[in-house]
Amino acid sequence: MGVYDHLTRTIRIHPALDQEVVPRFFVEYIVFHEMLHQAVPGDDRGSRREHHGPPFRRRERAYPGYARAIAWERENLALLLGRPGGKLARPVD
Repeated sequence: MGVYDHLTRTIRIHPALDQEVVPRFFVEYIVFHEMLHQAVPGDDRGSRREHHGPPFRRRERAYPGYARAIAWERENLALLLGRPGGKLARPVD
């Protein structure tokens, strides 16, 4: 839903999140997740780069709205990905 560019230190948010029905708490979580890539850079693992290793995941789970954002994402992922039949659940305030 977002991407962090280490060279320019910019975060890009997917346009699918620019819908009135996408709750602010979810967008804030996505921004936090992308900011975390600056604080916890990926780690080279052989020929692969691990972007979400254990240190990253630990800090991500410590985000106060983590459980709420993940639950909302799971419930609404089909729509966010543009899959047929996907529909947004009512945002939780």
